[in-house]
Amino acid sequence: MTSHLRNQLMEGRAVLPRVGSVVQLETQHPAYAVLDPAGSPVESVTPYLRDLALNDNSPATSRSYANDLLRWFRFLWLLNVTWDKATEGEVAVIVGWLRTAPNPQRRRTRPEAPQPGSVNPRTGKRYLKAGYAPA
Repeated sequence: MTSHLRNQLMEGRAVLPRVGSVVQLETQHPAYAVLDPAGSPVESVTPYLRDLALNDNSPATSRSYANDLLRWFRFLWLLNVTWDKATEGEVAVIVGWLRTAPNPQRRRTRPEAPQPGSVNPRTGKRYLKAGYAPA
């Protein structure tokens, strides 16, 4: 992978391919699985998601973590790096991307919708910014 693509990703200027998926299972432990682009379970993720479920985390938490892990694996697949060979360099790429890329879940579709990050005049609270939350 070229350093040019890494830099584009880190600066939020490259689009992360939407490959792989999170699926709900018929089991409770785990309730969700992360699938690779070929539709096979990402086996390294399964024990972690099982532990989440066995430690009384809600299914919504497991689904959320599965989606976060899918995002991480999408980076690794794009960079052609296996999860056990990932280094600080790959972590820097995803952290940079998360700090700068727009979050598609926050895309405004109505023209009259408030601007991301603006203040609600009634409540005084800020609307969510267009990017990913730092927490």
